[in-house]
Parts: sequence; C-alpha cells; structure tokens
Amino acid sequence: MLEYLSREMNMQEYENELLELIKEYDNKSGKHLLIYSVDFTNSELPISLSMDDLYTIKDILRNDESDKLSVYIETPGGSGTAAEEIALFLRKKYEYVDFIVVGECKSAGTILTMCGDKIYLNDTGSLGPIDAQIQIGRSMGSAHDYMKWIHDKMDEAEKNGSLNNFDALMVAQITPNELIGVENSLKYGKELVTNFLKNYKFKNWNETETNHKKVDDDYREKRAKKIADKLSDHSLWKSHGRSLKIDTLCEELELKIDDIGENDEICEIVERIQVLLRLIFSSSPSYKIIADEDTKLVKGAMEVPPTDVPMDLPIIKLNIVCNNCGKQYDFYLNVSNDSDIDIKLQNQGEIPLPEDDVIYCECGYELNLADIRKNLYDEIFN
Repeated sequence: MLEYLSREMNMQEYENELLELIKEYDNKSGKHLLIYSVDFTNSELPISLSMDDLYTIKDILRNDESDKLSVYIETPGGSGTAAEEIALFLRKKYEYVDFIVVGECKSAGTILTMCGDKIYLNDTGSLGPIDAQIQIGRSMGSAHDYMKWIHDKMDEAEKNGSLNNFDALMVAQITPNELIGVENSLKYGKELVTNFLKNYKFKNWNETETNHKKVDDDYREKRAKKIADKLSDHSLWKSHGRSLKIDTLCEELELKIDDIGENDEICEIVERIQVLLRLIFSSSPSYKIIADEDTKLVKGAMEVPPTDVPMDLPIIKLNIVCNNCGKQYDFYLNVSNDSDIDIKLQNQGEIPLPEDDVIYCECGYELNLADIRKNLYDEIFN
C-alpha cells in the first residue's frame, strides 16, 4: 500500500498496474485469471452477486481458449441463482477452475467457490455461512432459524397437546405457501453446495488422507452433504456474516482449503492485486470491477452534476463526465408528462437520460446514473 501511494499514481495508472499483475499471474501460474471484486463500504449500491454479473463474465471470457481458470473473488453474496448459473458456465467452459479468496467471500459467493477444483485462502481470506436469508415481517432473518422454530413448536404441540396463546397466534399467521417457500430456500443452497462439491471439488478424490480409505461416489456425496449441512446451520455460526477462516474450514467442516501463502511468487501478485483494488475503490466512485488481462469492466456511481437550468423548466440538460477517461456525454431529462417534448428534442439530436440509468463508456467503465435521477427528482418534487 505504502509503495503504491508513494508513487503518486493516478486512477488510470492503478488500473494499468492491475492489468499488468493479471498478465503476470497468467504467465507464472499457467492459468487465466478473472477478477471479481466489489467495494464492501458501498453497501447501498448494487454490489451483490447478480445475473447481470453472469452476462458480463460470459462476455469477458468469451474468447478465452485456456482450459484452466483462476477466479479472484470478493463479494458479500447475493443471488443463489446467479451463483449457480456462473458456476455451470465456468465448469462447462473450463476443465479446471480454482478460486482465490484473500478478502471476504460470503453467502452466495461461498456457494460459488464450492464448484472449484481448489479453493485458495490466506490469513485474511474468509468464506461464510450459506444459510438462506429471507424476509420475515419487516426484517431479514435466517431460514434455518425460522424452520427450527416451526419444528420446535410442532414438537411442543405434540407433547403438550396445545401451544400457549402467543405461539398459537404466531403460527396461525403462517401460510402453507410461506412455509414451503422458506423450506425450499433453505434446501436450495444446501443442494447446490452438495452437488458442486461432489461433482467438481471431490471429483478426483479417491482416497482419504489419514487412513487411506477408498473414496467412492457414495462417500463423496455423504461428505459433501455433511459440509453443506454445517455451512447452512445458523445455530452453529450465530451470524450470517461470520468469517470462516482456513483453520475453521479445514478442522470443523473437514473441507480441504489450500493456503496461497505457500507459493511466494503467486501470493505476492495476489496481495498486490488486493491492494490495488482497495486503492481504486477508496479513491474513485467505482464499486465493482470484473476483469481479465484483456478486458475490464468497472462499475461506478455518479454524483449529481451541477446544472444552471432552473428547476421549473420541463427539461434538465446534463453533462456527464466519465470518471475513468474524462469523456463527456450530454443528456436531457424530461420531468414533465409531455411526450411531445421528447419527440421534438430527439428530432433535434438530443439524447434522453437512459431508462436503465446506465452508460457504458468506450473505455470499459460503467457509469450508474440512478442516484442522479433520484436526487434530481427529489429536488424538483420535494
């Protein structure tokens, strides 16, 4: 960190250095490296793993002809469906896949890593529990805890013949569809982890290390299911955000994790990548970076640009400047209900603010304009 700061590099130099490190990793490891990293401090932005990430990863890796892939991943989690789709894409395209975790990789991110032939961590890297988080009333809660409470109440009712008035009132508000949905969400993550471990990480596991016992498909499935059950057990970890380090994963879950620190050259590259990503996130509006040695996509938030247009006019003209390369984009925002204004302006060559609030700059930087639209509407109508 101090080395890079002392060089007084600008944002473009940080990104160029990142791409050079990716190339260096590829040359020394013999594998193709994909970076997937987000800024954890920007939780109000769309940093979660999503289906949009699947499409981006597919585009970036489309022309890669390697048979081995390393994925550097930092994510708070997100969509289990996205994790499944990304895993299936990677395993179909590559003969070998491993994951590198030197920061946090939680929830759906943890599920995704289970499709790897190997998982590499260092002393700062961590995975997390996979217990499904569901909407319960006005807050998010653990599907595991929800189902445990249901089963406890069922046992209590069977034993005592009835429930106390409070519990009876609570149970009466639960619909069959809700109950089935919670149970399915809990099973989904466990099934993904079980199948990923059995089909990918354990595929070449033929003998146990300690007693040299023969490992067959039945043994692989039982071990995978045992790991999945523990990862989804909220009562064991107490918090969905719990950080599970190498020792915990190896000893308590009996999941083999490789220490990337055992290879000095590769470890040096990976730790430099982590530092550069932190510098990029801390000194720019960027919140998500997906990149390999040839292509990078940087997603960034934008602040509302200054405008001298009075707020009582039906349109506002905006000058958006890319944070990465400085290219300027001119748009207008129609704040009236008059569609004739749009027709007139577009006939004159004016461009409306994109409906999805996203600009893809020529330099590969993605600009998210959602906050600009929201803040402008707040200022106008509030």
